[in-house]
Order: sequence, then structure tokens, then C-alpha cells
Amino acid sequence: MKKTLIYLGLFITAIVLSACGGDQSGNAEEEKGMEPMLDTKVTIPEDIQPNEEVTFQAKVTQGEEAVEDADYVKFEFWAEGASDEEHEKVEAEHKGKGVYEVSYTFEEEGAYYLFAHTQARDMHVMPKKKFPVGDVQITEDKKEDDDMEGNDDSH
Repeated sequence: MKKTLIYLGLFITAIVLSACGGDQSGNAEEEKGMEPMLDTKVTIPEDIQPNEEVTFQAKVTQGEEAVEDADYVKFEFWAEGASDEEHEKVEAEHKGKGVYEVSYTFEEEGAYYLFAHTQARDMHVMPKKKFPVGDVQITEDKKEDDDMEGNDDSH
């Protein structure tokens, strides 16, 4: 009798556990119904020289759709090795078709970074790019750029 109760208990436990994990199709359907991720592609001008105004662009999309209603797109610039206080953020202007643009002048040559902080549709992405200003050779921070590319930081 004792063995029968133990087997019955194990059988009931197995049924309960299989019922809890059995319906995975609902999760797959929910994932299929999720909105595509926000994507920001940054265009950096070639041959940037100190004391010359240049224009940076960010193309913001969600799936195939251009994002026309971003809460903001801000370009954050700083020289390599600069402290956190030396970062400058400039809000980009929406130009249409998902393109946001900012003009900026660098005072000194060197290696620079930019984050394109993009907030839209309850998502935030901030791709990071490294680029030269003036006659400077830079090495790519490949690992960092791969980690920060496109839609790396969605909230």
C-alpha cells in the first residue's frame, strides 16, 4: 500500500510538472508578435579637420520603417583619453525619412569617439564609433565597437 501511494504521488507530480511546461507555443507566438528592435546607423564624414564644421547623420529605423518620431537623437563627442566631464552632447535635428543630423566643429586633432544616443518607441540604443580628426592614425577598438554597435543597449 505504501509503495502504491508513493507511485501515485510521483505520477501526479509528473502530470503537474508536464502540464506547467507543456504550452510553449504561446511564448513563441508572443515572440513573433514582438516589435522589431530600434536601429541607428551613424554616418561619419571622411577627412575631418580641426576647426572645420562637419555634419554627422544617424539613420534611425525599426525593422524596415524609418523612425520619424524619435524622442531624441543626441550625439555625444569626446576625445580619446578625456575625462567624463569633457564629453559634449549635441541634440540632432530631424531631417526626414528617419535621418537625424548635427553639425559639429572639433578644435584639436586626435582620435575621437561618439555615441549616438537614440530614444524612440520605448527603446534606447547608443551605437559607439571611433574616428580620426586631422592627420591622425587610429586603431579600431573592434571589441568595443562590436559590443556597442547598432542596438546594443535596448531598454
